[in-house]
Amino acid sequence: MLAYYGEHRAPKALRQDSLATSLAKLGEFFSHNTVDDVTPKLCGDYVDWRIRQGDARGSNSNKQEPRGPNMTRLLKPSTAGYDLAILKAAISFCYTERKLAQNVPVKLPEKSNARPRFLTRCEAARLLAGALGWDQHGNRHHKSINRHLARFILIGLHTGTRSDRILRLQWVENLQGGWVDLKTGTLHRRASAEPVTKKRAPSVPMRDELLGHMRRWRKLTARYVIEHNGTNIENGVFAAWATACKLAGLPTDVDDPNKVTAHTLRHTCVTWMLDAGRSPWQVGQYVGMTAEMVERVYGHVNDAMQRETANTPRRNKQGRVPHLSHTTTQKGMNISERG
Repeated sequence: MLAYYGEHRAPKALRQDSLATSLAKLGEFFSHNTVDDVTPKLCGDYVDWRIRQGDARGSNSNKQEPRGPNMTRLLKPSTAGYDLAILKAAISFCYTERKLAQNVPVKLPEKSNARPRFLTRCEAARLLAGALGWDQHGNRHHKSINRHLARFILIGLHTGTRSDRILRLQWVENLQGGWVDLKTGTLHRRASAEPVTKKRAPSVPMRDELLGHMRRWRKLTARYVIEHNGTNIENGVFAAWATACKLAGLPTDVDDPNKVTAHTLRHTCVTWMLDAGRSPWQVGQYVGMTAEMVERVYGHVNDAMQRETANTPRRNKQGRVPHLSHTTTQKGMNISERG
């Protein structure tokens, strides 16, 4: 069942490497089970097993951190949750294709209620400077300059576009990813003829500042917005991320609650838009979320804005804040009590 899903869906997936890894782990754990064996308990066992597999990316970090039997950093439950979401999609797909007699439900782990990490404007400036080789003390490290990463950061901060879509952006309409229309100043996040999914990717106008950068970058590239010798460089950008964060003094450790990842750019864009007074509906339409999701994930920003609004003094026609005497206040209380 997993092999059938991978064969038919992998060519259309944007994150093919992640899909392949998830299918391999699912196949390893469920190799002796049928679809009928998938129960909430078995899904829970998979989460425990997957966490213990560890993350090879943390193999060189602090030895005091929790580790699995293979001496790598323990994974987060969200990683196992992503795998189980793939299993759920595979079962549903095979059921629709009439390869299965019934659609078996898959129990996903509970999502974390942690607030998303976003960058302050000072932190964002330091991160961009770090990508260009500057540390927080004003020293330039020429071997750490990565202008490709600087472009990636600017696009992420200005548009809130997901990382994989930024790295696939081209200058002309294509079937592999989104593209930039310099004539209209529009960022098209989806590839031509790409089906619409739950992860929305609307086409949006770019800010004048970003559009100016785009026009300059167009003269320096051939096919992709972020490229090297005409090919996109996904691995090169992420390899330079940790270096830029280190120069900027920003944490990237997996266990640090204030860690900064590439997805932090999307959180930052949404937070800044809300802080500027845009409604959840407006922000959702721009970045590709529902208004409900914006309110649920970024509710702390709205709460702060509402408190600020509540504390805004109301002015009369003369532009002064009216002074309420003790007599006026008492009359108002008496009226409200009678009402």
